[in-house]
Amino acid sequence: MQSQLNYYDGIRKQLEADAATLAKKHQETLQLADKKREEELKAKDARFLEELQRTRTQYDQKLQKERQDHELALKHHAGNLQEKIDRLESDLVDNSDDFRPATDDSLKTSYGKLKLMVETVTEPFNLGAVTVPQGFDAHNFLAREGKGQTRVLLRSIVWNKILEGFFSSPLGFGSFGPAHGKKLLLDTYSAWRKLFGEDPIPASSFYLVLERFRTDKEANKWRSATFQSVLMAVAPKGQKKNQAANGHLVKPFAENRQKVHDEILGVLAQVCNDPVQSEIAEKIVEIVQLAGELALEFGSQRAELALDTPAKGETITIGPEFIDCEDGESERGRAKEVELLVLPKLFRIGDGRNDLTTRKIIVQGEIYPVRS
Repeated sequence: MQSQLNYYDGIRKQLEADAATLAKKHQETLQLADKKREEELKAKDARFLEELQRTRTQYDQKLQKERQDHELALKHHAGNLQEKIDRLESDLVDNSDDFRPATDDSLKTSYGKLKLMVETVTEPFNLGAVTVPQGFDAHNFLAREGKGQTRVLLRSIVWNKILEGFFSSPLGFGSFGPAHGKKLLLDTYSAWRKLFGEDPIPASSFYLVLERFRTDKEANKWRSATFQSVLMAVAPKGQKKNQAANGHLVKPFAENRQKVHDEILGVLAQVCNDPVQSEIAEKIVEIVQLAGELALEFGSQRAELALDTPAKGETITIGPEFIDCEDGESERGRAKEVELLVLPKLFRIGDGRNDLTTRKIIVQGEIYPVRS
Protein backbone atom coordinates (compact mmCIF):
# COMPACT_ATOMS: atom_id res chain seq x y z
CA MET A 1 0.00 0.00 0.00
CA GLN A 2 2.78 2.43 0.89
CA SER A 3 4.57 1.59 -2.31
CA GLN A 4 1.51 2.56 -4.32
CA LEU A 5 1.25 5.87 -2.46
CA ASN A 6 4.87 6.59 -3.17
CA TYR A 7 4.33 5.71 -6.80
CA TYR A 8 1.39 8.10 -7.20
CA ASP A 9 3.19 10.84 -5.25
CA GLY A 10 6.10 10.56 -7.66
CA ILE A 11 3.78 10.85 -10.60
CA ARG A 12 2.16 13.93 -9.00
CA LYS A 13 5.52 15.63 -8.50
CA GLN A 14 6.51 14.82 -12.07
CA LEU A 15 3.30 16.33 -13.39
CA GLU A 16 3.79 19.47 -11.27
CA ALA A 17 7.34 19.79 -12.58
CA ASP A 18 6.12 19.36 -16.16
CA ALA A 19 3.40 21.97 -15.56
CA ALA A 20 5.94 24.40 -14.14
CA THR A 21 8.18 23.82 -17.16
CA LEU A 22 5.30 24.41 -19.55
CA ALA A 23 4.28 27.59 -17.67
CA LYS A 24 7.83 28.89 -17.85
CA LYS A 25 8.06 28.15 -21.57
CA HIS A 26 4.68 29.83 -22.11
CA GLN A 27 5.85 32.91 -20.22
CA GLU A 28 9.03 33.02 -22.27
CA THR A 29 7.00 32.68 -25.46
CA LEU A 30 4.78 35.60 -24.37
CA GLN A 31 7.82 37.73 -23.55
CA LEU A 32 9.36 36.95 -26.93
CA ALA A 33 6.08 37.88 -28.65
CA ASP A 34 5.87 41.13 -26.69
CA LYS A 35 9.47 41.94 -27.54
CA LYS A 36 8.89 41.16 -31.21
CA ARG A 37 5.74 43.29 -31.26
CA GLU A 38 7.59 46.18 -29.58
CA GLU A 39 10.39 45.91 -32.12
CA GLU A 40 7.87 45.87 -34.98
CA LEU A 41 6.12 48.96 -33.55
CA LYS A 42 9.46 50.76 -33.22
CA ALA A 43 10.35 49.82 -36.78
CA LYS A 44 6.93 51.01 -37.96
CA ASP A 45 7.36 54.32 -36.07
CA ALA A 46 10.82 54.74 -37.57
CA ARG A 47 9.43 54.14 -41.07
CA PHE A 48 6.62 56.62 -40.40
CA LEU A 49 9.05 59.28 -39.14
CA GLU A 50 11.29 58.66 -42.13
CA GLU A 51 8.34 58.98 -44.52
CA LEU A 52 7.14 62.10 -42.69
CA GLN A 53 10.59 63.68 -42.96
CA ARG A 54 10.78 62.77 -46.64
CA THR A 55 7.32 64.26 -47.28
CA ARG A 56 8.23 67.41 -45.35
CA THR A 57 11.46 67.77 -47.31
CA GLN A 58 9.59 67.34 -50.60
CA TYR A 59 6.98 69.90 -49.50
CA ASP A 60 9.67 72.40 -48.44
CA GLN A 61 11.44 71.94 -51.77
CA LYS A 62 8.18 72.38 -53.68
CA LEU A 63 7.29 75.48 -51.63
CA GLN A 64 10.75 76.95 -52.21
CA LYS A 65 10.44 76.33 -55.94
CA GLU A 66 6.97 77.89 -56.06
CA ARG A 67 8.30 80.89 -54.12
CA GLN A 68 11.20 81.28 -56.53
CA ASP A 69 8.90 80.85 -59.56
CA HIS A 70 6.51 83.42 -58.09
CA GLU A 71 9.30 85.92 -57.51
CA LEU A 72 10.69 85.35 -61.00
CA ALA A 73 7.23 85.78 -62.52
CA LEU A 74 6.72 89.04 -60.63
CA LYS A 75 10.14 90.34 -61.70
CA HIS A 76 9.48 89.31 -65.29
CA HIS A 77 6.06 90.96 -65.29
CA ALA A 78 7.42 94.12 -63.68
CA GLY A 79 10.27 94.15 -66.17
CA ASN A 80 7.86 93.89 -69.09
CA LEU A 81 5.77 96.73 -67.70
CA GLN A 82 8.85 98.87 -67.18
CA GLU A 83 9.92 98.27 -70.78
CA LYS A 84 6.49 99.37 -71.99
CA ILE A 85 6.65 102.42 -69.76
CA ASP A 86 10.09 103.30 -71.10
CA ARG A 87 8.89 102.92 -74.69
CA LEU A 88 5.83 105.05 -74.04
CA GLU A 89 7.53 107.69 -71.89
CA SER A 90 7.63 110.07 -74.82
CA ASP A 91 3.81 109.88 -74.89
CA LEU A 92 3.62 111.58 -71.51
CA VAL A 93 5.66 114.66 -72.35
CA ASP A 94 7.43 115.17 -75.66
CA ASN A 95 11.04 116.23 -76.10
CA SER A 96 10.23 119.91 -76.47
CA ASP A 97 8.80 122.29 -73.89
CA ASP A 98 5.33 121.73 -75.36
CA PHE A 99 3.22 119.42 -73.27
CA ARG A 100 1.60 116.40 -74.92
CA PRO A 101 -0.99 114.48 -72.87
CA ALA A 102 -0.63 110.77 -72.33
CA THR A 103 -2.13 108.45 -74.90
CA ASP A 104 -4.59 105.74 -73.94
CA ASP A 105 -1.82 103.15 -74.34
CA SER A 106 0.50 104.96 -71.94
CA LEU A 107 -2.35 105.51 -69.47
CA LYS A 108 -3.16 101.81 -69.65
CA THR A 109 0.48 100.95 -69.01
CA SER A 110 0.80 103.35 -66.06
CA TYR A 111 -2.46 102.16 -64.56
CA GLY A 112 -1.36 98.56 -65.03
CA LYS A 113 1.86 99.31 -63.18
CA LEU A 114 -0.11 100.91 -60.34
CA LYS A 115 -2.40 97.87 -60.19
CA LEU A 116 0.59 95.51 -60.06
CA MET A 117 2.26 97.46 -57.25
CA VAL A 118 -0.95 97.47 -55.18
CA GLU A 119 -1.20 93.70 -55.67
CA THR A 120 2.43 93.31 -54.63
CA VAL A 121 2.10 95.22 -51.33
CA THR A 122 -1.16 93.46 -50.41
CA GLU A 123 -0.05 89.90 -51.21
CA PRO A 124 0.15 87.97 -47.90
CA PHE A 125 3.00 85.92 -49.39
CA ASN A 126 5.05 89.13 -49.51
CA LEU A 127 3.83 90.43 -46.15
CA GLY A 128 4.48 87.32 -44.09
CA ALA A 129 2.08 86.34 -41.31
CA VAL A 130 -0.91 88.70 -41.23
CA THR A 131 -3.83 89.33 -38.90
CA VAL A 132 -6.61 91.61 -40.13
CA PRO A 133 -8.08 93.80 -37.35
CA GLN A 134 -11.86 93.73 -37.07
CA GLY A 135 -11.97 97.45 -37.83
CA PHE A 136 -10.65 96.75 -41.33
CA ASP A 137 -13.41 94.22 -42.00
CA ALA A 138 -16.57 95.88 -40.78
CA HIS A 139 -18.81 93.69 -42.96
CA ASN A 140 -17.16 90.40 -41.86
CA PHE A 141 -15.94 89.64 -45.37
CA LEU A 142 -13.23 87.23 -44.22
CA ALA A 143 -15.59 85.41 -41.87
CA ARG A 144 -17.80 84.59 -44.88
CA GLU A 145 -15.21 84.11 -47.61
CA GLY A 146 -12.27 82.75 -45.62
CA LYS A 147 -8.80 84.05 -44.78
CA GLY A 148 -7.62 82.98 -48.23
CA GLN A 149 -9.29 86.16 -49.52
CA THR A 150 -7.18 88.46 -47.31
CA ARG A 151 -5.36 89.78 -50.39
CA VAL A 152 -8.68 90.84 -51.93
CA LEU A 153 -9.73 92.75 -48.82
CA LEU A 154 -6.35 94.47 -48.53
CA ARG A 155 -6.38 95.47 -52.21
CA SER A 156 -9.79 97.04 -51.70
CA ILE A 157 -8.59 98.94 -48.61
CA VAL A 158 -5.45 100.27 -50.32
CA TRP A 159 -7.41 101.37 -53.39
CA ASN A 160 -9.84 103.22 -51.14
CA LYS A 161 -6.89 105.09 -49.61
CA ILE A 162 -5.66 106.00 -53.12
CA LEU A 163 -9.13 107.14 -54.20
CA GLU A 164 -9.61 109.24 -51.07
CA GLY A 165 -6.16 110.78 -51.37
CA PHE A 166 -5.98 111.59 -55.10
CA PHE A 167 -9.36 111.06 -56.78
CA SER A 168 -11.93 112.48 -54.34
CA SER A 169 -12.84 115.07 -56.99
CA PRO A 170 -12.95 114.47 -60.75
CA LEU A 171 -10.77 115.87 -63.53
CA GLY A 172 -7.63 116.09 -61.40
CA PHE A 173 -9.04 118.41 -58.74
CA GLY A 174 -8.56 115.74 -56.06
CA SER A 175 -4.85 115.21 -56.76
CA PHE A 176 -3.80 117.50 -53.87
CA GLY A 177 -6.29 116.00 -51.44
CA PRO A 178 -10.01 116.41 -50.74
CA ALA A 179 -10.12 119.71 -48.84
CA HIS A 180 -7.52 122.49 -48.98
CA GLY A 181 -5.80 120.84 -51.93
CA LYS A 182 -8.93 121.02 -54.09
CA LYS A 183 -9.36 124.72 -53.29
CA LEU A 184 -5.72 125.38 -54.17
CA LEU A 185 -6.12 123.76 -57.59
CA LEU A 186 -9.39 125.57 -58.23
CA ASP A 187 -7.70 128.88 -57.35
CA THR A 188 -4.89 128.04 -59.77
CA TYR A 189 -7.39 127.28 -62.51
CA SER A 190 -9.23 130.54 -61.76
CA ALA A 191 -5.95 132.42 -62.12
CA TRP A 192 -5.48 130.94 -65.60
CA ARG A 193 -9.00 132.01 -66.57
CA LYS A 194 -8.43 135.52 -65.23
CA LEU A 195 -5.30 135.91 -67.38
CA PHE A 196 -7.47 135.49 -70.44
CA GLY A 197 -10.30 137.74 -69.35
CA GLU A 198 -12.52 135.10 -67.77
CA ASP A 199 -14.24 135.61 -64.43
CA PRO A 200 -12.66 133.83 -61.43
CA ILE A 201 -14.55 130.86 -60.01
CA PRO A 202 -15.51 130.70 -56.33
CA ALA A 203 -15.00 127.36 -54.61
CA SER A 204 -18.73 127.20 -53.83
CA SER A 205 -19.41 126.86 -57.57
CA PHE A 206 -17.12 123.87 -58.02
CA TYR A 207 -19.73 121.39 -59.20
CA LEU A 208 -21.20 123.94 -61.61
CA VAL A 209 -17.69 124.23 -63.03
CA LEU A 210 -17.52 120.46 -63.47
CA GLU A 211 -20.72 120.52 -65.49
CA ARG A 212 -19.23 123.23 -67.70
CA PHE A 213 -16.23 121.01 -68.46
CA ARG A 214 -18.63 118.41 -69.82
CA THR A 215 -20.12 120.85 -72.34
CA ASP A 216 -17.53 123.57 -73.08
CA LYS A 217 -14.36 122.81 -75.05
CA GLU A 218 -12.82 126.20 -74.15
CA ALA A 219 -13.22 125.44 -70.44
CA ASN A 220 -11.43 122.12 -71.02
CA LYS A 221 -8.68 123.96 -72.87
CA TRP A 222 -7.86 126.17 -69.87
CA ARG A 223 -8.29 123.32 -67.41
CA SER A 224 -5.79 121.31 -69.43
CA ALA A 225 -3.37 124.24 -69.50
CA THR A 226 -3.68 124.62 -65.74
CA PHE A 227 -2.90 121.03 -64.97
CA GLN A 228 -0.14 120.86 -67.56
CA SER A 229 1.68 123.58 -65.65
CA VAL A 230 1.00 121.89 -62.31
CA LEU A 231 2.17 118.49 -63.53
CA MET A 232 5.38 119.88 -65.01
CA ALA A 233 6.00 121.84 -61.79
CA VAL A 234 5.61 118.92 -59.35
CA ALA A 235 7.03 116.20 -61.62
CA PRO A 236 9.23 117.86 -64.27
CA LYS A 237 10.52 115.68 -67.09
CA GLY A 238 14.04 114.45 -66.43
CA GLN A 239 13.70 114.78 -62.67
CA LYS A 240 15.72 112.08 -60.93
CA LYS A 241 14.16 109.71 -58.44
CA ASN A 242 13.77 111.29 -54.97
CA GLN A 243 14.96 114.64 -56.38
CA ALA A 244 12.88 117.51 -54.99
CA ALA A 245 11.18 119.80 -57.50
CA ASN A 246 10.77 123.53 -56.89
CA GLY A 247 7.66 125.70 -56.85
CA HIS A 248 4.82 126.75 -54.56
CA LEU A 249 2.66 123.85 -55.74
CA VAL A 250 5.25 121.21 -54.89
CA LYS A 251 4.81 121.34 -51.11
CA PRO A 252 1.04 120.67 -50.94
CA PHE A 253 1.38 117.89 -53.53
CA ALA A 254 4.23 116.31 -51.55
CA GLU A 255 2.33 116.71 -48.26
CA ASN A 256 -0.75 114.99 -49.66
CA ARG A 257 1.38 112.25 -51.18
CA GLN A 258 3.06 111.70 -47.79
CA LYS A 259 -0.34 111.61 -46.08
CA VAL A 260 -1.59 108.86 -48.38
CA HIS A 261 1.73 107.02 -48.02
CA ASP A 262 1.45 107.08 -44.22
CA GLU A 263 -2.15 105.86 -44.33
CA ILE A 264 -1.32 102.88 -46.57
CA LEU A 265 1.78 102.04 -44.56
CA GLY A 266 -0.28 102.34 -41.38
CA VAL A 267 -2.80 99.80 -42.69
CA LEU A 268 -0.10 97.28 -43.55
CA ALA A 269 1.73 97.89 -40.25
CA GLN A 270 -1.44 96.95 -38.36
CA VAL A 271 -2.01 93.88 -40.52
CA CYS A 272 1.52 92.46 -40.49
CA ASN A 273 2.54 90.45 -37.44
CA ASP A 274 6.15 91.52 -38.10
CA PRO A 275 7.50 94.96 -39.12
CA VAL A 276 6.71 95.91 -42.73
CA GLN A 277 9.62 94.92 -44.97
CA SER A 278 11.68 97.73 -46.49
CA GLU A 279 10.87 96.51 -50.02
CA ILE A 280 7.15 96.92 -49.32
CA ALA A 281 7.68 100.38 -47.80
CA GLU A 282 9.65 101.45 -50.88
CA LYS A 283 6.91 100.14 -53.14
CA ILE A 284 4.35 102.28 -51.29
CA VAL A 285 6.46 105.36 -52.11
CA GLU A 286 6.24 104.41 -55.78
CA ILE A 287 2.49 103.82 -55.51
CA VAL A 288 1.67 107.28 -54.15
CA GLN A 289 4.06 108.96 -56.61
CA LEU A 290 2.46 107.27 -59.60
CA ALA A 291 -1.12 107.69 -58.31
CA GLY A 292 -0.56 111.41 -57.67
CA GLU A 293 0.89 111.99 -61.13
CA LEU A 294 -1.91 109.97 -62.71
CA ALA A 295 -4.47 112.15 -60.92
CA LEU A 296 -2.77 115.26 -62.34
CA GLU A 297 -2.78 113.63 -65.77
CA PHE A 298 -6.57 113.41 -65.45
CA GLY A 299 -6.63 117.21 -65.24
CA SER A 300 -4.09 117.68 -68.04
CA GLN A 301 -6.26 115.88 -70.59
CA ARG A 302 -8.85 117.92 -72.47
CA ALA A 303 -10.95 114.79 -72.52
CA GLU A 304 -12.63 113.68 -69.34
CA LEU A 305 -10.67 110.88 -67.70
CA ALA A 306 -12.40 109.23 -64.78
CA LEU A 307 -12.50 106.22 -62.48
CA ASP A 308 -15.69 104.25 -62.00
CA THR A 309 -15.98 103.07 -58.38
CA PRO A 310 -19.17 101.09 -57.68
CA ALA A 311 -19.92 100.84 -53.97
CA LYS A 312 -20.80 97.75 -51.93
CA GLY A 313 -24.34 96.66 -52.73
CA GLU A 314 -24.45 98.18 -56.21
CA THR A 315 -25.24 95.91 -59.15
CA ILE A 316 -22.92 95.68 -62.14
CA THR A 317 -22.91 93.45 -65.21
CA ILE A 318 -19.89 91.24 -65.80
CA GLY A 319 -18.49 92.14 -69.21
CA PRO A 320 -16.42 94.77 -70.95
CA GLU A 321 -16.52 97.31 -68.10
CA PHE A 322 -16.06 95.17 -64.99
CA ILE A 323 -14.87 91.63 -64.40
CA ASP A 324 -14.80 89.27 -61.44
CA CYS A 325 -11.34 89.63 -59.84
CA GLU A 326 -11.12 85.84 -59.59
CA ASP A 327 -13.24 84.42 -62.42
CA GLY A 328 -12.71 87.13 -65.04
CA GLU A 329 -15.50 87.20 -67.63
CA SER A 330 -16.59 83.59 -67.09
CA GLU A 331 -20.08 84.87 -66.19
CA ARG A 332 -20.20 87.59 -68.85
CA GLY A 333 -23.60 89.23 -69.12
CA ARG A 334 -24.72 88.27 -65.61
CA ALA A 335 -25.66 90.93 -63.06
CA LYS A 336 -23.62 90.78 -59.85
CA GLU A 337 -23.90 92.61 -56.54
CA VAL A 338 -20.65 94.27 -55.49
CA GLU A 339 -19.06 92.94 -52.32
CA LEU A 340 -15.70 94.75 -52.74
CA LEU A 341 -14.23 97.09 -55.31
CA VAL A 342 -10.83 95.61 -56.15
CA LEU A 343 -9.80 97.83 -59.09
CA PRO A 344 -11.60 101.00 -60.30
CA LYS A 345 -12.45 101.13 -63.99
CA LEU A 346 -10.43 103.69 -65.97
CA PHE A 347 -12.34 105.31 -68.83
CA ARG A 348 -12.36 108.35 -71.11
CA ILE A 349 -15.25 110.52 -72.29
CA GLY A 350 -14.74 112.29 -75.61
CA ASP A 351 -11.62 114.21 -76.59
CA GLY A 352 -12.41 117.58 -74.95
CA ARG A 353 -12.52 119.23 -78.37
CA ASN A 354 -15.11 118.11 -80.87
CA ASP A 355 -16.38 115.07 -78.99
CA LEU A 356 -17.66 115.46 -75.43
CA THR A 357 -19.79 112.32 -75.15
CA THR A 358 -18.18 109.15 -76.53
CA ARG A 359 -17.13 106.77 -73.76
CA LYS A 360 -14.09 104.50 -74.10
CA ILE A 361 -12.90 101.98 -71.55
CA ILE A 362 -9.13 102.12 -71.08
CA VAL A 363 -8.79 99.55 -68.27
CA GLN A 364 -11.54 97.19 -67.04
CA GLY A 365 -12.48 97.44 -63.41
CA GLU A 366 -12.46 94.47 -61.06
CA ILE A 367 -14.90 93.58 -58.29
CA TYR A 368 -15.36 90.76 -55.83
CA PRO A 369 -19.08 89.96 -56.15
CA VAL A 370 -21.38 88.66 -53.45
CA ARG A 371 -21.10 84.88 -53.60
CA SER A 372 -24.38 83.02 -53.28
